Amino acid sequence: MLVKGYKMPNVYWVLLISIFLFLSYQRLFAIDQIQFSRFSEAEDYGKVVMELGFSLFESFIYVVFLWVAISVIQLLFNYRQND
Repeated sequence: MLVKGYKMPNVYWVLLISIFLFLSYQRLFAIDQIQFSRFSEAEDYGKVVMELGFSLFESFIYVVFLWVAISVIQLLFNYRQND
């Protein structure tokens, strides 16, 4: 998994984008009332960029957690089949 030259499968990149879109929509429109902002100050734009950054970081953490969990489950099943 952490060997040089190992790449993350494309499925996880699709998961990253879909989770990011869901979390960013949830953060910007469902939780915060950012749609009512005037966007006349740099603070409003900074808040949007900060929320998008947090959403990207959180989605990356979710995907890494799923990746590790699936890899451990695969190793356990391969270990049982070899016995």
